[in-house]
Amino acid sequence: MLRMILAIIISFATLVISFILIKRRTISANQDWDRRLQMKLKHLRLTTSALVLFAYGMQGVPSLHSQEKGQPICDCDCGQRCSSPSEDDWEKAANRWQHVAVDMVKQTDTVTPDVRAQRNAHWLDDPTRNMIMHQVLSGVQFTFSFSGVDPELPSDAATPPQHSVWAIATFDSFHVYAFDPDEKLLYTEINLRIDTVIRADKNLHLAPGSVIDAFRFGGMAKTHKGEIVTSIGLSPRRYDLQAGHKYLLCLLPPDNNGGTFTTEKWWDITSGKVQPDTQDEVERAVRGESKLAGMTVSDLIKYLQTALPPVPKE
Repeated sequence: MLRMILAIIISFATLVISFILIKRRTISANQDWDRRLQMKLKHLRLTTSALVLFAYGMQGVPSLHSQEKGQPICDCDCGQRCSSPSEDDWEKAANRWQHVAVDMVKQTDTVTPDVRAQRNAHWLDDPTRNMIMHQVLSGVQFTFSFSGVDPELPSDAATPPQHSVWAIATFDSFHVYAFDPDEKLLYTEINLRIDTVIRADKNLHLAPGSVIDAFRFGGMAKTHKGEIVTSIGLSPRRYDLQAGHKYLLCLLPPDNNGGTFTTEKWWDITSGKVQPDTQDEVERAVRGESKLAGMTVSDLIKYLQTALPPVPKE
């Protein structure tokens, strides 16, 4: 019975998302509405995920892994749903750098205490996010993905995400912070050094040499109490950003979260040529549908400067 309810929930959410996307295409003149829409879509996805968690939690089924954009179904790439990745899984993972405890006492915060408080509040104040965290803390994790639906590049100014930032940047460093008093709930901030700004709202004041922060839920740290904590939301990934590598990044700009960006997708260009580095883009390249894969960096920049639509005016 609960499985039937779960199917109905997912079907309903899919219909609602489709309706909103159709409505958005008919209201391209109102850019403010378009911008708010993106947040609504993200919240709808999170809400549906929370309902999935609840349904599975009621059934007491085996744990499932969380999945972000770019991850395979099973985080350890064995092709199965599994409950606990091994050390070998982590050794093969692109994000193995996250499987090392960061000393929270020794690390230096990159922002002021006021900004850090604002960033912590971002994780605490969203009721949908809290619902998901409470379910996961109860021992239930999930697989939920909208992979395969995004175009490689936005086709016009109305294609979401309209205000996305496109830039070339290097993974410079990272830090791990706790947003709860017990230091059990962690998030990771990746510090990205901008090399080339290809598309961005001028109000963001991005320039070559500047450093921006992109954050994600989960992390591993040695807390101020000396405890080694592995936060929920941390699992090995086949595709992920790697320290020292250079990327073409599509980023969502800050939105009342203390100035942090969100990585939407990325391509590794460390070798001097474009290499797809998320599940969707790797599959697109395998199908022979990628326009970016294999390009040199110089050709890539020239192409994107004309292929990407301008940032919508407010």
